[in-house]
Amino acid sequence: MESGSGKKKFFKFPSWVLVAYDQRGECLGELGYLAGFALMPVWLSALIQFITGRSLSDFFNGYLYNGEALLISATTIGPMIYLIQREYGKTDSGLSRKFPGSKALTLLITVVCLASAAVLGLKSGKVPPGNSDSTLANASATVSLAPNAIWSVSLAVSIAALAIWIAVTIIKYSLENSAPKVMRRDTEEFVKEW
Repeated sequence: MESGSGKKKFFKFPSWVLVAYDQRGECLGELGYLAGFALMPVWLSALIQFITGRSLSDFFNGYLYNGEALLISATTIGPMIYLIQREYGKTDSGLSRKFPGSKALTLLITVVCLASAAVLGLKSGKVPPGNSDSTLANASATVSLAPNAIWSVSLAVSIAALAIWIAVTIIKYSLENSAPKVMRRDTEEFVKEW
């Protein structure tokens, strides 16, 4: 119970969420900057399609059907494992600030990258001309993916990658830029409670 208010706190947001909300302008600016460069092949291609009068829905459907979305998703979030695994400062007592949920996020990124690699590998496992008797020909004949399955997996992986990318960027921004605010807020809450 909070003193004097009579209200019970059922849920308390982690400090990094509150700090990220307080600094949302800077955080959104960093996300926009990263999106501009990381997703340049997508938005620049869409812009060229629009300028040339071609259908944007056909472009995005082709982007998903061809598996290009899988490639962009994996290459965008794969390097985030480094951001998740590194330490964000140490205290005088030797304790280090770790990324919250680092094991789960690393596992999720690994699953996204493996799913992308598996679908792209199965989709592009074409047999070279003149090698119809090879083991590769037998393997590719037994495994085929329906275009609708590739489209669905590409869309799901792209949405998951985007969510991971946004979450990691917000948490990283908060860990790097807001330690004094977190400590100040925690101290103020402690003082209010006592």
